[in-house]
Amino acid sequence: PSMEAFGYGFRYFKKYIPQIEVMGLPIQDKWFETYDKEEIRKELGIEKDKKTVLLFGGGEGSEKVLDILKRLEKECSKINIFVATGRDENMKSKILKRKHRNNVSVVGWTDVFHKYVIASDIIISKAGPTLMWECMTIKKPLIVFDYIKGQEEGNQDFVENHNIGIYLKKPKDVAKYVSAFKVSGES
Repeated sequence: PSMEAFGYGFRYFKKYIPQIEVMGLPIQDKWFETYDKEEIRKELGIEKDKKTVLLFGGGEGSEKVLDILKRLEKECSKINIFVATGRDENMKSKILKRKHRNNVSVVGWTDVFHKYVIASDIIISKAGPTLMWECMTIKKPLIVFDYIKGQEEGNQDFVENHNIGIYLKKPKDVAKYVSAFKVSGES
C-alpha cells in the first residue's frame, strides 16, 4: 500500500521488486463518491453548528476509547460525538450507561460507517490502515491514539509524515487538540 511497506517487505526479496506496484490500500468504491455532508448530518441527527467528532477503536474495539470519551466530555462542550464501538458490545454497553454532557451517539457495527466519517469534522482512531486510507481519500483530519504492536506499528508515523493527521497518545492531549481544532469556516 505504501513505499514504506514496499521497502520494508521486499528488502530481503529483491528479485520480486520488478513485479510489485505500489497502489495504496484497496478501499471500497463508496469512498470515491460525492456526498452532501449537510444532508448526511441531517440524516444522522447531528446538531447543527457544533463540532462533530467520530471516536473509533477499531472493529474489535479498544479500552482507550472510554478514557478518551471521558476526557472529551470534560474538556469540550457543545460538540457532537459519535463513538463507533464496532463489535465490542461490552464497550457499547458501558458508554450507553453513562450520562453525557454532550450529544453522544453510540454506533455499533454498521454498513454505513462511511456516513459517520463523512459527517464528522475530525476522526479519532487507533492506527488501523483502512480508516487511515479512507480519511486520506476524503481529506478528513485524523488523530491517532494507539496502534497494535507488530501489526499497525509505524502507521502513526505514516499519518504524521503524510499530513493525514497527528499521533497523540494521552487522552488529555487528544481532548485539548479537539477543543482547539477549528472546523473549516469557523472563526
